[in-house]
Amino acid sequence: MRPILWLACLCLGTAVQAADDITLTLRASAAAYDTVEAVRMTATFHNGGAEPVVIGHPNMSFPQPLREGESLRRDPARSRLSVLVEHPDGMHTVLSNNMLRMFEPDGLSLLALAQGESAEILLGWFGLHYSLGQWEMERAVFAEPGAYRATLHYRNRNPVVYRPMDPEPAEAWLGELESNTITLTMKAGADD
Repeated sequence: MRPILWLACLCLGTAVQAADDITLTLRASAAAYDTVEAVRMTATFHNGGAEPVVIGHPNMSFPQPLREGESLRRDPARSRLSVLVEHPDGMHTVLSNNMLRMFEPDGLSLLALAQGESAEILLGWFGLHYSLGQWEMERAVFAEPGAYRATLHYRNRNPVVYRPMDPEPAEAWLGELESNTITLTMKAGADD
């Protein structure tokens, strides 16, 4: 596995530089929401390196090629996609990737990025009365007024990734990425 270079970054909208010049940038559709609105978040993987890379979704990444008829359970300690949310009161919620989902909006199991190429994924909508996306979560994650901070984490320690219905695996990039941290302000909504 290649070494990882971590640079701390507290700036809104600035990606954190990581291994092999791959960056992960987290964005929200707005900086402020009413608590009755759903928060929409997206993320962008960017390959700033000299070689193409394949970013495998944790649900489709495995430690070795599978034999015919073999299946393996995913191991979140080895590969995962998660959002860490810090609440206004200092408490934290970790939104863990739902094991039935892939990279949205197209349900992709991998992102093949050439040199200089980027791919945006939809993380979902998070709200008090409505949630959609690829997360195992409580619906009330952004329910109280105040400032929330969110950071996306990606880890892949499995070198093999599969496309649905394709028996031939691809070689996945190995490493960890942490996005920039964004701040979302929730205001008391009309229903509060």
